[in-house]
Amino acid sequence: MKFKKVKYYMLMFVMVLLFGAYIGVSFFATPSSADVTLPSDDPTQGLIPDEEQPDDPTLDQDEDFELPTDAIDLVNYALDVYNNGAGSAATVEFIVQNTGIWQGAEVGVVQYAVGNTYRSGSESLEEVYFYYEDADPLVEGLLLSNHLVMTEYRAINTDSANDSIICAGTEDYNLSSKTYNLNDKTAYKNTYTMEKGKEKFVVIHSMEFPLEISKSTVEIKTYDTRSSKNYITVKMSYKLDKLPEEFDMYYKKNGTLPVVTYTQYDYTFVLSKKTGQLKRLIREEVFTSYTASVPGGLTINSKATFSQTFTSMNKAIEVPKPYLSYVK
Repeated sequence: MKFKKVKYYMLMFVMVLLFGAYIGVSFFATPSSADVTLPSDDPTQGLIPDEEQPDDPTLDQDEDFELPTDAIDLVNYALDVYNNGAGSAATVEFIVQNTGIWQGAEVGVVQYAVGNTYRSGSESLEEVYFYYEDADPLVEGLLLSNHLVMTEYRAINTDSANDSIICAGTEDYNLSSKTYNLNDKTAYKNTYTMEKGKEKFVVIHSMEFPLEISKSTVEIKTYDTRSSKNYITVKMSYKLDKLPEEFDMYYKKNGTLPVVTYTQYDYTFVLSKKTGQLKRLIREEVFTSYTASVPGGLTINSKATFSQTFTSMNKAIEVPKPYLSYVK
């Protein structure tokens, strides 16, 4: 029994040492875990709005406008508005379930991230709060006391007009009030050119949508125009051999995991029937990774679900600059 307990904590220690680096990367960190549900077989469960709200940002449109009827054309229209429109704002939520297998032992770890994205003109901001919760207080205490999980606020500001990407973060933050202290001893600020920043983070989700959507890159799984009075849902599976090579390097470049192997990469787009604009974007990833740096080798199976809910679309906004409060 003692050996099994030691083995369990050893596995947990090794896994989260890796996860703390790789989950806390450029994908995205509002509520506590009590308000967040883990991914179900239907990634849109609880995420597809039934009715448009009176202040829905996708309601403004010319009465003569006609939506594309082809699913791929419709999604590309929505993405063109997002990429090239006046601006947008969204809330984001990211949940990653991980299961590590080492010498026959198996244990799960979940990382959460919630926050916001903003884009307008040449500027954008992705700001996230990363946090972790575990049912076992002994495990949680071990992880938190040794800083082995991602628990921090991080903001990435981009400004293509000035060829600048600024990343600032701190471990001194309050998840409930959504406040942070960039003058804390744990705070940092790093500046990159656009090229170096994109190379560093691979994907920054307040910027342009990162993938090409076409008949050669995706397969349509669902094109639902009837279930909702106000929204169209398009779910597509991205062809794994069409994913850019750097996507396989995403977690490695942002942490200590080796290159991952995707077994599923799906997108769900929720679009306004009136304007064709994005209301919600949901991404599902399933992937595995393996490292020989652990005696006997460590296999990690992961499932990630990311949702981005737009509160403003095709409207100029003021992009916040959290890094300005860093004065070290």
